[in-house]
Amino acid sequence: MAELAVFSAPDTIAVCAFFAMGFIQTTKHQMRVKKSHPNLVTTGMDEALPYITPDIFSYKFRGQKGKVLEVNDKYILYEDSDTKQKEYIKLGESVMKNSDGGFYVTIKLVSDVKKGQVLKNNDIIAYDPSSYSRSVGTTKADTNISYNIGTLA
Repeated sequence: MAELAVFSAPDTIAVCAFFAMGFIQTTKHQMRVKKSHPNLVTTGMDEALPYITPDIFSYKFRGQKGKVLEVNDKYILYEDSDTKQKEYIKLGESVMKNSDGGFYVTIKLVSDVKKGQVLKNNDIIAYDPSSYSRSVGTTKADTNISYNIGTLA
């Protein structure tokens, strides 16, 4: 006859932690895909990601006040009003390495800013639509973008 395993409270916690670790280890990467969407139910972290990630997938304005000088299909030119320094963001496709031991990914930046638009600190100037898109429930006037859930790898 088989015996039932009986766990004490510390053993149960250890077993749960072990299974949680296994889940995290198998789902620690997400791959960007062509057709993905933001979460319907969210904690808000997916809307914070464009501000946390480096200026590869989403470019942020780092000054206090600025102005968009020029926008076209190839680039955006903007100026920091305080320092008078002009910055350039290349739009369109660029191929970048995912990580040191990773692979190459194609990033295509797009922008919703207009010429003459005033920029505030941390405004999103350009983003990769495979990584981010408008948040669920936003209006046309709302500029919030949110992380697109890709496939688990």
